[in-house]
Amino acid sequence: MVVRRILLLFAVILLPLIEMNADEHQPGDRGVGRVKIGVSAGKSPNLTAGFPIGTSSEVSTTIGTNWKLSSILFAVNPQFKVVNIRFGKEVFPLSLGPHLGLKFIDGGYLSVEAMGILRWQYTFSFPINVYIEGGGGASYKAGKGKSDISLIWTANIGLRYVL
Repeated sequence: MVVRRILLLFAVILLPLIEMNADEHQPGDRGVGRVKIGVSAGKSPNLTAGFPIGTSSEVSTTIGTNWKLSSILFAVNPQFKVVNIRFGKEVFPLSLGPHLGLKFIDGGYLSVEAMGILRWQYTFSFPINVYIEGGGGASYKAGKGKSDISLIWTANIGLRYVL
């Protein structure tokens, strides 16, 4: 019940700041149409690159591991801008998209993961982009004659250089 109240309060505060024409380039959104490369950390450390597709979407690619360095992840994450949240003249795009990953795990296991990812980002007047993202989904893990399906989640903070 408390979580619902917090989410409702968050929505009421942000509602006046949201611009629904997210598919159009907005003055103040300095990251539109530009390649971004960098790192992210949270549940796992990653190298990441974002490649623009028009002005309202990007395809992020990730190569990462876990904090124990016992796996390697290759993932793709198309992000589609849903809304622009504006604070004064600054634009903070909120985007959503699927994450599809292939993870090689020590011990001869392979995991295929699919998640939904929500990302909130900002690009400074100098060529740096920061973001927070999180999401959840499912993973199918197989190896050594065993397999299982489990629920998974992720959360990361990213820092990227804007080319």
